[in-house]
Amino acid sequence: MPSNNISILCIGNSHTAGFPLYDPSYGGNPKSSYEYWLERELKGNFQKESFNIDNQGICGEMTTDIFRRLTTIDYLERFNIILYWGGANDLGVGRPIKRIWHNLSLASEFCSSYQVKFFLLTVPPMNIPGMNEPISDLNRLILNESKSEVIDIYAALVYENKLKEDYGIGDGVHLSISGYSEVGKTVSRALSKYLHVHFFRNIKS
Repeated sequence: MPSNNISILCIGNSHTAGFPLYDPSYGGNPKSSYEYWLERELKGNFQKESFNIDNQGICGEMTTDIFRRLTTIDYLERFNIILYWGGANDLGVGRPIKRIWHNLSLASEFCSSYQVKFFLLTVPPMNIPGMNEPISDLNRLILNESKSEVIDIYAALVYENKLKEDYGIGDGVHLSISGYSEVGKTVSRALSKYLHVHFFRNIKS
C-alpha cells in the first residue's frame, strides 16, 4: 500500500461506534464518534496525505465478540493500523479481569501475525458505583503488560476518578461529542508520532 494512503481499522463496542448519537450502520451525527475527530486531526497534521478510517464499532459487544469479528475480516493486512477499544461491557457484567485481559492479548497476537500495527486503548472512566476498582485493575494490565502500543484514553477523560462531566452524556458510561472529540485528539497525537517515524519522516506537523 502506498505510504501516502493510510488505512485505519477502528474496532470495538459502543464507544467505537459513537453511541448515542452515531452508529456506523445507521448514521446520525458523525461528530459523536472519535473517528470523525481523529480523521480531522490527522488531515490537519498531514495535509498532503489521505486517510481511510473504517468504523467497525458495534454496541454491546464483549471482548470475545470483538475478537471473533477481528478474525473474520478479509484481508486484514490491507490496514496499516488497527485501533482496538473494548472491555467496558465485560467489566459491566462482572467478567473476571484475567479473562478480559486474555481476550485483549489474543487480539494483539492475532494482528501481529499479519504484521499490522496494533494499538490498544484503555477502558474509559465510568460514573457507576463499584466500577473504579475493576477499571483500574484492567487498565493497569493494559498499560504495564501489553506487548502492543497503548493509548491511554482513561487519563484523557478522567477527573477526580470519574468521567469528567463535560465528556459524558449523563448515563455514567457513554460519551458526549466533547468526550469523543477528546478521544479523537488523544488518538491522533499517538498516531501522528507513529506515522512521522514510519511513514512521513519528512513531513512537519
